[in-house]
Amino acid sequence: MRVSAKNVMKQKSFHKGINKLVQEGAVQLYRSYTTNDYILGAVGQLQFEVFKFRMKNEYNSDVVMEPMGKKTARWIDPEQLDENMSASRNILVKDIP
Repeated sequence: MRVSAKNVMKQKSFHKGINKLVQEGAVQLYRSYTTNDYILGAVGQLQFEVFKFRMKNEYNSDVVMEPMGKKTARWIDPEQLDENMSASRNILVKDIP
């Protein structure tokens, strides 16, 4: 799920909230290699809904969440990336610790 702050003036609270929720393990955070978008990973839809609720109520940051339509994820070694992997149908993301 692609996520961004609804109000660009709330970037500070957005980053604070997203970092705290990732530390708690509520969601996994990734960044796109090509667009630098924030990508969230979760086990199910409920985790995304809890994330959105907590961002609004605990961190005063409304978020925009866009489904990405991808169903398969795979871990790869960054040293093994090649140009074929960045085809238009693939989305490459990096794990944010």
